[in-house]
Parts: sequence; C-alpha cells; structure tokens
Amino acid sequence: MFLFKLLLGALFIRIVSSRELANNEICFSAVYRAYKPIKFAGPAGKKQWVMYCRNRLKVASIYASAKVYCQPEEILSGVGVLEENCQRRISQPLLPMSDFAANLTDETIAKMKVIENGEISPEKKVNTPVLISKKFFDLSLKTVVWKPLTQKV
Repeated sequence: MFLFKLLLGALFIRIVSSRELANNEICFSAVYRAYKPIKFAGPAGKKQWVMYCRNRLKVASIYASAKVYCQPEEILSGVGVLEENCQRRISQPLLPMSDFAANLTDETIAKMKVIENGEISPEKKVNTPVLISKKFFDLSLKTVVWKPLTQKV
C-alpha cells in the first residue's frame, strides 16, 4: 500500500508546486517525499505540511537524509522550495537547518536508525530522527523524476 501511495504521489508531482523542479531541487524533494507516510511523535497538525515544516523529528530526519544523499547546493535549493511550500500552505516557516546543526554531524548521523521502505507501519509514531536507506531514497528519487510515456520531454 505504501508503494502504491508513493507512486500515486509521483503522478501528481506537478500539483505540489506551480513550477517544475529544477535539477538541483530534485534530490531534496526525493528525500522529503520519502518521509510523507511516516508519522513522528510530537506536536502534530492536521495538515501534512505542518509535519513537513514544523515537526522537529520529521524535519531533523529530512535534513539528515538530505545531508547523506544530496550535495550542499541541492540541499540549499531544495530547502528553498520546501520553505516556499511551508509559507504558501500553512503560512509558517520551515524550521531552519541551523536549528539542528548539533544533530547533523557525521558522527550523529552515523548513529541514526536507517529505515527501509514500508518498515514503519502507518499506525506507529517514530520518536527519534531516522534516516531513509539508499534503496528507499532511490525509489523516492525515481518517483520524483518519473514522467509519463506520453509526455514530451
């Protein structure tokens, strides 16, 4: 079911933003989209964007995985897109990466639990930051860059 939702999300990728993703925004987008079905403990909002933008555990996880899989310029560009979405959708800023600097060291990231696609049930709430696996990241990346066969490239 999770895989279906992830692929379905890819079909509607253009709805998420009013513009196409630039090449340097794709990596970060793949990271944060992988976390969509994962529920984290802490203050929750009824809107998914409250979780993406304001839940400390989810945001820390997104930043940590982005640091593992994306280049610094991709993180910078991707954070800009997510920040725009946060402002537009919930009128609140994205928690800044600088707030998590102490927990985004290579040493701290190396100690984080790595999760696979579908490993965490939709009912379970995660109470620590987690990394997505390389395989999970690659799957999410494929859904972000997927284009229908009928679409002109």
